[in-house]
Amino acid sequence: MKCPQCGTEHPPETYFCFQCGYEFVPGSRAAFAHQQAPPPKQSVGGILLKTCLGMIAVGVLLLIAAYILLWSICGRMVSGS
Repeated sequence: MKCPQCGTEHPPETYFCFQCGYEFVPGSRAAFAHQQAPPPKQSVGGILLKTCLGMIAVGVLLLIAAYILLWSICGRMVSGS
């Protein structure tokens, strides 16, 4: 398909001209832009918050594991096993 405005060649399924922006099908630009919208970017604050919460969760799990390990070692020493 050839653009009637600038003469650039395009595949038949093209909605608008990549060179000059001419719309082959009226209203297709808005529909195309709506379909190709990128996902919203997350703010830096949201990323930092999730990172901090994840690090705190890992720290808590490590403390629990250390407590269980020490409790089992100390329990064996006291009971003589």
